[in-house]
Amino acid sequence: MTDTITIKPAHTQALTLAIFALVVALLVMLSNRWIGPLITIQEHNDQLSKIQQVLPKSLYDNDPSKHEIKLTLANGQTVDYFLATKNGAPSAFIFNSIAQGYSGAIKLMIGIKPDGVLTGVRVLAHNETPGLGDKIEADKSNWILQFAGLSLKKPPESQWLVTKDGGHFSAFTGATITPRGVVKGIRQTLEMFRQNSTVFIHHKEVANGD
Repeated sequence: MTDTITIKPAHTQALTLAIFALVVALLVMLSNRWIGPLITIQEHNDQLSKIQQVLPKSLYDNDPSKHEIKLTLANGQTVDYFLATKNGAPSAFIFNSIAQGYSGAIKLMIGIKPDGVLTGVRVLAHNETPGLGDKIEADKSNWILQFAGLSLKKPPESQWLVTKDGGHFSAFTGATITPRGVVKGIRQTLEMFRQNSTVFIHHKEVANGD
């Protein structure tokens, strides 16, 4: 018995490949059209959730996550921040800052009111040692919560150090470098805001409410 081998004409194979490519392209287009916006919405919700951890809802009536501003300061430094407003006036500025810990960079989110008082601080990312340096996380200890309501006047600026360095803030047993870096990072952000507070508060995007 002889097997019969059917060979499809070249044009049939080409048509099949074209249809397959068309289907793939259509799926990609639909994915970009429908899934893309969903991802954008999720990213927005994630960003707003982070901001709400450092900013009491009573302080704003806008959506700070939709009001991101990039500002170049007099010294050439470029600062990205989120603006919170209440009744059209600036009520808080939310900065993403980088501190240096024992195991590298620690990403912080820091909220500051126009008068230089902290609304809150949270750690967004770090590589500190589990069980030691990771106590800077809000779900690991209350240490990071102590900064809400503080400023460069409370405690005095000279006291913005860990207790081991003669300052106000406690460190962790066996992990002094991590809290030292966080305290320094917060202090530097407060100093940057103090030096440029007029620029932030009266920035034209604030005045225009854009």
